[in-house]
Amino acid sequence: MSLYESFESARVGDEVVVSFRVGFGHEAYKLASIDRLTKTQVIVGGQKFRRDTGGQVGGDSWYPNFIKHPTEKSLRLVEQFKTKSEMDREWLAICRLAERKPKEGTTLESLQKIRALLEDVVISPSEGEEG
Repeated sequence: MSLYESFESARVGDEVVVSFRVGFGHEAYKLASIDRLTKTQVIVGGQKFRRDTGGQVGGDSWYPNFIKHPTEKSLRLVEQFKTKSEMDREWLAICRLAERKPKEGTTLESLQKIRALLEDVVISPSEGEEG
């Protein structure tokens, strides 16, 4: 997948894959539709991209946002990012629940089962965490 692609023949409503950065430069992807076109720009979700390259107009020079034509590979990246985002939200919800006290009547056995489930899905300190 090359970094830049031409959108000279694009039309309003065409789908594009938007590549952008989150956090400390982690690449992310989303599927979006072209809202508007000018002679030189493609407007997607209020962001302006160059029609000749797909690079963002006025974007960050270190981590530029850009648009790409949907391909099997880029659509797979969109799905992977969406799944990771959903998993992150679920994990945050679990962590928030874990900060609360258990309901009255909760048994030690129930808490031990929950702990065992969590131990099966979390990274141990010896494995380290991926960034």
